[in-house]
Amino acid sequence: MSEDISGNYNIKLIDNIGRVIYEQQNLSPFKTYPINLSKFPKGLYFALVKTEGVTLTKKILLD
Repeated sequence: MSEDISGNYNIKLIDNIGRVIYEQQNLSPFKTYPINLSKFPKGLYFALVKTEGVTLTKKILLD
């Protein structure tokens, strides 16, 4: 994600029917947090990154 995020943030990974399948909270913008997606089935997912008043949404396609 190329957008700048200031302050701590939360991330959620949501499947194509709206279930939260992964969540981490209070993350530092100065660290990298890899997410192992190999355990999830193929399909469309959405990553939501939330910080003080800003929400970024990115599509992730696993094939």
